[in-house]
Amino acid sequence: PSFLTIDALLVGGLLKDVGCHLTSLVLLGANLHDVEAGEALATGLSLNRSLRMLVLGHCRCHPDGMAAILTAIKAHNFTLRHLALDTNPLGEVVCCGKLCGDIVADYFGDQFGGMQTLWLGKMG
Repeated sequence: PSFLTIDALLVGGLLKDVGCHLTSLVLLGANLHDVEAGEALATGLSLNRSLRMLVLGHCRCHPDGMAAILTAIKAHNFTLRHLALDTNPLGEVVCCGKLCGDIVADYFGDQFGGMQTLWLGKMG
């Protein structure tokens, strides 16, 4: 069995729990192809205060779901230091590139977050 939307809902619920002390989340090959999966993770990320590393590699993230994840990281998650989004088919979604730029922009980094690593390999 593979990682499905229901699993993303469970992980999102774990991340938003105030008792969550998870510092690393690696989802390699998770099936995040629908918007609901990305939105579930985004909701968890918007409330999480413990996660330092997030890896979403080969997850086939839906562009709208990825935009929700990146928006949540930019707007709410100031503890994340390492973000890897490699090999996710975003196609022509310009907003995702803009959000990634905003996440590591000097103002954001100086004022709010402390992103140290952003990996965007093979984002076609």
